[in-house]
Amino acid sequence: MKRYCKKQRERSMLNANQELFCQEYKKDRNGARAYRAAYPNCNSGHDVCACKLLRITKIKARIAVLMAELVKKVNWDVAESERRYKEAYDLANTCKQPSAMVSAVQAVNKMYGLDTDKGYADTAKPLTPQQQKDYDKLARDMNIRIARETA
Repeated sequence: MKRYCKKQRERSMLNANQELFCQEYKKDRNGARAYRAAYPNCNSGHDVCACKLLRITKIKARIAVLMAELVKKVNWDVAESERRYKEAYDLANTCKQPSAMVSAVQAVNKMYGLDTDKGYADTAKPLTPQQQKDYDKLARDMNIRIARETA
C-alpha cells in the first residue's frame, strides 16, 4: 500500500520542467514562450505542446496558485481593474477622445470574457450571475447602454 501511495504522490508532483513552465506562464500567460523557456531543446510545436501542458490538472492547479499569489502580492483584483477602466473612460470622455473611450470599453469586455477574436457573438462564454451584475453596474457607472438580445 505504501508503494502505491508513494507513486501516486510522485505523479501528483510537478517535475522541474513543468514547474519552470508554470513560473514562466505566470509572467505573461504566453504558453508558447513559457514552453520554449522550460523545454529549450524542443525546436518546434511550442504552442501545441504548451496547450497540451495547460490541459493537465496539476499544471492548471499550480498556475492557479501562482496567479493567486501574484494577485495577493500586487494587491490588484477585478474591482481595481474596473475602477481604473472607469477612470480611463471618464478621462477620455472629458478630453473628447472617443477612440480611448472605446478602448476602455473593449478592455472591460475582455476582462469579462465578452470579447470575441472571430467576431461571432456566440463564441463569448456566458457570464455568471455575479459577473453580469458587476458588468451592469460598471456599464451604468460609465453611462453605457447595453443592448440585450431578447428570446
